[in-house]
Amino acid sequence: MIEHKSHPTGFNSMKATHTRFPSSPFDAPTLLTSQTICHNGGGRSGAFLALDANLELLKKTGQIDVYEYGKILINARPHLIDSVDQYQFIYDALAEAVLCNIEPIEMWKLKKRSSMYKAKKNRQVMEAQVANEVKLLVMLTPTLRIGDCAGGHRLENRGKNRDVMVVPRRFLYYIISF
Repeated sequence: MIEHKSHPTGFNSMKATHTRFPSSPFDAPTLLTSQTICHNGGGRSGAFLALDANLELLKKTGQIDVYEYGKILINARPHLIDSVDQYQFIYDALAEAVLCNIEPIEMWKLKKRSSMYKAKKNRQVMEAQVANEVKLLVMLTPTLRIGDCAGGHRLENRGKNRDVMVVPRRFLYYIISF
């Protein structure tokens, strides 16, 4: 039996399933994925829709209104956002988006940013930016407790652990295709 989760697990799952079509007849973002549908078509779909709408609102006005968008979704279709966990996911993902200032870097900016390493003064600025990004990542990454990795060291699980010298099967065809 497939286990259904009532909410997505992180902002990256939203990014991985989010596709925009600018030529949409309604000029609105379209959310496409087979992963966002659960038991009755609600649940995760509602969380993704509320998250997407709030990210668009944040981009346009600099504000977030989870309650209002949640109310609109629930009035349009009951149980589209069904649990406290789904609201928690929406708030967590929005907090992560605000903290990380998630925006794509345009190619010309990326080229300019990477060329800043050539000059010593600019290199120091870049190293400071990288240090700030590392601090942010450390803050957002949960710390592992003592028992979190213990299962891999148990005698019954040692044979299941992959040797670092062995390429996983799913990546083997890349090597063979040369």
